[in-house]
Amino acid sequence: MDVHKKYSYAAVVDELLSSSFRRIAPLLNVGKSTVHYWVEKFKDALESERGEKVKKLVIARIAVDETILKYNGRKCLFAAFDVERNKIIHLKVYPARNALTTYSFLKEVLGIAS
Repeated sequence: MDVHKKYSYAAVVDELLSSSFRRIAPLLNVGKSTVHYWVEKFKDALESERGEKVKKLVIARIAVDETILKYNGRKCLFAAFDVERNKIIHLKVYPARNALTTYSFLKEVLGIAS
């Protein structure tokens, strides 16, 4: 492999690993789930090629949802999602819905996402 191709390959790998799947997918003319599949499938090869561990992708946008469940009384389910990659970050069920439970859930989510 010549030097130019090697550096081009490294630049593409860095861009894939540091950007969101949603931003990369249109550049490759594929869906974001396809980009996610490729990154997961070739993660080990990318790590060995770069000679270092693949850095974690930064979560840029998080969506939070709450749903009331009726199971042995009334329960409140909180869910946090990574908007860019359509993945569930955190789920938790609370016995009540109030400011304290919301604050507790958001504190846990932000601790996970950082």
